[in-house]
Amino acid sequence: QPVPFGGAGVTETITITPVQENWDFGDGASTGWAADQLGSPGTSSAVSHRYISAGQRSGSLSVRWGATYTITYAGDTFGPYTATDQLTKTQAFALKVATSRPQLVSGP
Repeated sequence: QPVPFGGAGVTETITITPVQENWDFGDGASTGWAADQLGSPGTSSAVSHRYISAGQRSGSLSVRWGATYTITYAGDTFGPYTATDQLTKTQAFALKVATSRPQLVSGP
């Protein structure tokens, strides 16, 4: 939300968005850092992974966030300017894989 600072007529707007994400599935596989697939608020997207065996997994989702900001003063807008660094936040999760269905794959 715009928040006034520095006196009347000055507004700074900061926009924070997910830039990249990395899913670690807890079995040695991950997506690697990829362009954000989380979507904007109110939208949905899916990431899928197929486990080879049942069992308890400890995975995580890491997200790199970026920011831009604009300044409005006396009706003039400056920006948006891109923040020079990104913030990375990681959230761990536990997952119980109850069943798995191995597939037989033949080689050439």
